[in-house]
Amino acid sequence: MFSQAYAQVPLASHDVMLQGFMWNSHTSTKWSVLKPQASEIAESFTLVWLPPSAVAEGGGVSNVGYHPYQWSTQNSSWGSRAELEALITDLKAGGAKVLADIVVNHRAGNGWCDGFPTDNFGKYGVFTLKASHITKDDEASGRSECSGKLSNHNDWNFDKSRDYWGRYEAARDLAHNLTEVRDAVKAYLKWMKNVIGYDGFRWDLVKGFNPAYIKEYTQAAEDYLSVGEYYSPNYDDLKGWVEATGKTALAFDFGFKKAIFDWGWRI
Repeated sequence: MFSQAYAQVPLASHDVMLQGFMWNSHTSTKWSVLKPQASEIAESFTLVWLPPSAVAEGGGVSNVGYHPYQWSTQNSSWGSRAELEALITDLKAGGAKVLADIVVNHRAGNGWCDGFPTDNFGKYGVFTLKASHITKDDEASGRSECSGKLSNHNDWNFDKSRDYWGRYEAARDLAHNLTEVRDAVKAYLKWMKNVIGYDGFRWDLVKGFNPAYIKEYTQAAEDYLSVGEYYSPNYDDLKGWVEATGKTALAFDFGFKKAIFDWGWRI
């Protein structure tokens, strides 16, 4: 379910989206399991949201993928890159578009403050993010071995309450106000769309970085549709985030979800 809130990608979406996975469903919904169902899925859904497909912390063999380790390696607990590309091909052949789950607010690294593995996006470039690309308000800043290694930049809205902006304390927070970080993200998105085959993006934990960068990212990638996980039941918060992206992204309608849940508890 989307909050339209004047979003322009597209201006008014009539798509029906399927979340093609559940939490810890990497056995029952892995790429090889979904592929035989691709044509049936595409008959009823115009968008299919897949889980994070990059290799994740710990090798990604038994986790959902929300701590991505190396963006350019698309082998995960859900399956291999070849299996992913085959699934995307079959879904698109049936008329569905496929959304990648993009996790760029945070990232698993080589230890607390030893940077990240190199990403090779072919013609879109090679990038190696370092400890100096981690925000200075990340929890790594409290460790002696990280002294002097982190950037001089805080998270977006770092001074707001945790509930408001969604501080994440299980991986290293990336400083999106640094050009090097944004260049790597844009290369990643272009590669995911034009090489792996995704059509659009679901953005994880968007409270953690400036929504203006969503506009920069989506325009660079020229994606079909973007939708952000701005976790708030307040319509004005959702509308404000959409407008802050320059109306280049939709938002999940958590306000409607809350109303349904509240109604369910009363009956």
